[in-house]
Amino acid sequence: MTETEPLQVEATGETVGEAKWSALRELEKLQPGIDKAAVQFQVLSEGERGLLGVGYAPARVIASVEASAVAAAPAAPAEEGELASEVRELLATVLEAIGVSARVEIHEDDESLVATITGRELGLVIGKHGQTIDAIQYLVNAIAWREHGEERKPVVVDAAGYRERREATLGTLALRSA
Repeated sequence: MTETEPLQVEATGETVGEAKWSALRELEKLQPGIDKAAVQFQVLSEGERGLLGVGYAPARVIASVEASAVAAAPAAPAEEGELASEVRELLATVLEAIGVSARVEIHEDDESLVATITGRELGLVIGKHGQTIDAIQYLVNAIAWREHGEERKPVVVDAAGYRERREATLGTLALRSA
């Protein structure tokens, strides 16, 4: 996609509204952080319900957004610390090896560093029961702590809010068990 070329997706649904929502979800997968208010829709077909399911045709829309409304993927901030830069590079290498195109956001405070991965196909990053993301987190911590022994900060790796969802699930399970 060039700077002047708009990003476009075509989507279908039972109704025009469902087709629009589907198109928005696809745009968000392609470009996380997209300005949803700037998306323009062109209705190709309003769809037909048909009689008793015969003659059904889905609604079709094209959603387009100008390149200027797409938030640019943030580069590593200049004020980012050495540990944060190293974690960003490690995660970029791991994601490339897995074959996942994603963005890494780093939030650092005095006690910890949280790396959040956003993008498509994050199921590959999370893995079955979180095994892959736990392994990635262990690997990043092991390498970062070996290099930065004096500033031992735990690094938490999250993808699409997985850690929060898992904590809620475990809390519910614990309450049910009690």
